[in-house]
Amino acid sequence: MKKLVNIFVTTVFIGLAAVLPAQAISLDEMKTPAEASNYTRTSSSQEVIDFCKEVAKQSGGRIRVDHIGYSPMGKEMIVMVVGNPAPKGPEEVGGDKVVCYLNNNIHSGEIEGKEASLILAREIAQGKHDEILKDVVIVLNPNHNLDGNDMLGEHRIDS
Repeated sequence: MKKLVNIFVTTVFIGLAAVLPAQAISLDEMKTPAEASNYTRTSSSQEVIDFCKEVAKQSGGRIRVDHIGYSPMGKEMIVMVVGNPAPKGPEEVGGDKVVCYLNNNIHSGEIEGKEASLILAREIAQGKHDEILKDVVIVLNPNHNLDGNDMLGEHRIDS
């Protein structure tokens, strides 16, 4: 009987963990993997996506994440649409605003733009750049080359 009770209690706790939302870390405490490692590593493609989605959730409507397709290796490709508030489509962008497309990590070794764009997105979500958003809507692709990003290695290229 004691074994059945233990199984039941364990099952209930596992079930609750699966349905209850995890406590989100605040934007003030949120670090990119690069920041957290003191810049000794770069973010994986999945870490970029997870970071962007969490920042968007906490952005007060300034950032929206859009799915734009899949990489050749089947990884989800996203962009962040940034504004105050983030427009849902081109029809919501006023004629007095400039739309700026920022494309990062086009080549797999060009990781600094990817990492900087994650920090920028976090700062925008915190409201630190609202003055810029009066005149600009940003479409931000933090990681254009997902597959190459994840294949970084010391001996990946022979030259």
